[in-house]
Amino acid sequence: MTSTVLARAFADVGSVAPAAVVPAIEPLARCATASSKPLRHAAIDALVCAPPADLASVAAVVECLRARLGAESRVSDAVATLASTLSLGDPDAASQVVGELVENATHPQVRRAIALVADARPETVEPYDAEIADTTNDRHVRRALARIRSEQYPKLLREHVMSGDGLPEDEVQFAVDVAVSAAESEQRKHVLRSLSVAVETDSSIAQRTVCALLERRTDHDPTHRKHVAACLAEKPSILERAADRATLTDDVIDALLENATDDHWEVRSRSLEALETVLLIAPEAVIETKNDELVEVAIERLSDEHGFARQHAADVLAAIPPSMRRLVDAFDRVRSLAETGDGTAALGATRAIAALGVADGSYERAFELLGEGISTSDRYLRQTALEGVETVSEGILENANDEVELEAILDATSKPIRDRVRTAVRARDPEIRTAACRCLGAVGTGDDVSLLEEHLEDPHPRVCEAARAALEQLSDRGEADCD
Repeated sequence: MTSTVLARAFADVGSVAPAAVVPAIEPLARCATASSKPLRHAAIDALVCAPPADLASVAAVVECLRARLGAESRVSDAVATLASTLSLGDPDAASQVVGELVENATHPQVRRAIALVADARPETVEPYDAEIADTTNDRHVRRALARIRSEQYPKLLREHVMSGDGLPEDEVQFAVDVAVSAAESEQRKHVLRSLSVAVETDSSIAQRTVCALLERRTDHDPTHRKHVAACLAEKPSILERAADRATLTDDVIDALLENATDDHWEVRSRSLEALETVLLIAPEAVIETKNDELVEVAIERLSDEHGFARQHAADVLAAIPPSMRRLVDAFDRVRSLAETGDGTAALGATRAIAALGVADGSYERAFELLGEGISTSDRYLRQTALEGVETVSEGILENANDEVELEAILDATSKPIRDRVRTAVRARDPEIRTAACRCLGAVGTGDDVSLLEEHLEDPHPRVCEAARAALEQLSDRGEADCD
């Protein structure tokens, strides 16, 4: 009786002065496993009042918790609270009883304890992935599954989002963590899609998601930095739905401009791709000072050692509003870059010429400059220039109101390059022949049918396929009969 009275006294005092319980933690832990039910309850009530860190420092508490979790058919509120308090004070200590915690995960405080352990020691929780997922779908379960990168997490997140209950701020952080650092691309995509669904009903989630992504943009792991940019480049854009889009867009552009010069090419490439997305959804964000930096970074990246980065740099230039590009003579600067003699820079500049030609409707000017690239001796530059002709032709097709206008534009703008493309069709390199055949389908005339038919028997299958497709395209344009 005396022990019970003392334990109750500690519980009463501890409720207002938690530090008062600290000296008695060890004897209270022993009392919590006593045969007397009133004593056990009083001791546990006192223990949960102790500061979590002090509670976790006493080894007997772990054994007490293990005993109580194993002894009760249905875990009591007091024992569940003890588990949660211990996990908060020292998740490493609580990880020693993670198996017992999972067995009693029907109680929300126990699920909170599991989530806290998963934060600190995910490897101890990972073996119980399926059991945790089968308990229920609350924030503690999702948090634990997110930390162990469970395959079940995206499914439970989507189910919760579809219920319309919203996402607390800390859960947005967990979801972004998975979207940025999960090894499996499907996991990252599914989580990001769930966030996209969530923002449709709550624009504040968009704000929190973008802010959480920006916090990870300087992560020490370049793979994570790449994934941050990939999330920002995803369409439909979460940024577009943010309540304070104007201010947030400015911060995003600053962050992506910085990462566009990252030491790792994939980070640069993805950041440039994300910049294009941001510029397309929020062109009003390009003020004069920001425009200068955008153009400078994009032109600099046209000389990037990696082709994807060069292509995305060209796309960024094209995405800048034309009126802002003209302030810094972007087209002329790109042309100058193509003439520097630097092979890598010329490749990037050629891609930019095609992209700018479509964006500005400067088809003839773009064809003229691309024609110069087609006639060079550099096979990579020739192929890039031929691909650029395709890009411009596709742009004309998309922008023309009807077939009559399409043919009128093509006839007026592509004459200067047709002969160069015809010459390229007879090149020794099969890649050049392939690209040139595709170009003739876009800009050729009925005069090119016989030339393309010759290449239906080309020794390289890809050339044959390109020639056949080009003949069909000429037929669709009314330039030739295709049997």
